[in-house]
Amino acid sequence: MVYWIRSKPCMDSLAVHSYDAGLAGRTNQEALSLLTAKEIRIHSTKNLRYSLFKTIAYFFAIAFFAYIYAISHDALVALVVIVGMGVVFAHGLELQHEALHGNLFQSARANRVLGFLFGLPMLVSYTHYRSYHFHHHRAVGSKHDEELVNYSLAALHSVPNLICRAWNINRIPTFIQIFVSLAKGTCPVRVKIEDQRRLWFEYCAILAAVSLCFAAAIYFQTWTIVVIWVLPWLLVAEPLHFLIELPEHLGCEQFDASILRNTRSYPSGWLWGYLINHNNLHIEHHLFPTVPAHKLIVLSSAIRSAGGHCSVGYFAAITEIRAAARAAQQSS
Repeated sequence: MVYWIRSKPCMDSLAVHSYDAGLAGRTNQEALSLLTAKEIRIHSTKNLRYSLFKTIAYFFAIAFFAYIYAISHDALVALVVIVGMGVVFAHGLELQHEALHGNLFQSARANRVLGFLFGLPMLVSYTHYRSYHFHHHRAVGSKHDEELVNYSLAALHSVPNLICRAWNINRIPTFIQIFVSLAKGTCPVRVKIEDQRRLWFEYCAILAAVSLCFAAAIYFQTWTIVVIWVLPWLLVAEPLHFLIELPEHLGCEQFDASILRNTRSYPSGWLWGYLINHNNLHIEHHLFPTVPAHKLIVLSSAIRSAGGHCSVGYFAAITEIRAAARAAQQSS
């Protein structure tokens, strides 16, 4: 499933479980064993110019691909647009991830608004993602860990399971299911009371945007929306996002308390690093979540020195995951 939809009535105030504080404290202690609090504060300084560059580049890329399709409906152009736009959408979710940590801009409102826009093409609510992702940070390495997007070795055991998970075929049905639940007054379990109204607004806004796009496509009798949004999202962005996030924790020590062992980092080239917004430095991110993505590279030497689970590259990480999946299948 895309979302974990164990839910609760919106009046329920038990948004955060008691074990979260202990898990968060454990992570903080591990981080402080590598850097001092002063060093962490220095590295956590935001770079407004670079954040503006990434944001403008994202929206420019969307406008660029939409423009070239508008001036030419050639089949080859359409293919380039579908692939290019899909890559941009997947990159947008990584920017949304940085925004929800408050690491993109100093303003919480700017992070929230832009974070919502980054997730809109793939129907990902900023508030929903934020609520579950923060829980994931607190609970990683424990049996309580769960996140908005669920990755498991079981999904790799067969080709049909892999296809269903990579292309995230439950995205649309689950979005509708959650929208209906919210309309009935039931919220996802990890969403705090103060965020529930905002979550409802975001789901309504996403549904309104989708409805408006399809209404315009029907009225003008055009396939443009399908080519510049639906096909890039479903055919390219979903599986690419799956591949981006696959190495984060799979094949690591799932129930080990140490971030150095339950999370993976790996080096990357500058283009892949920019596309995934440095998600390859995932140990660094979990230990120092207040550090902007582009600064995580300066912490890599400390992670390696501490014996963190560092693969030699992306394909080496995938090889490790495949071996772990085979081992899990044989033992089951």
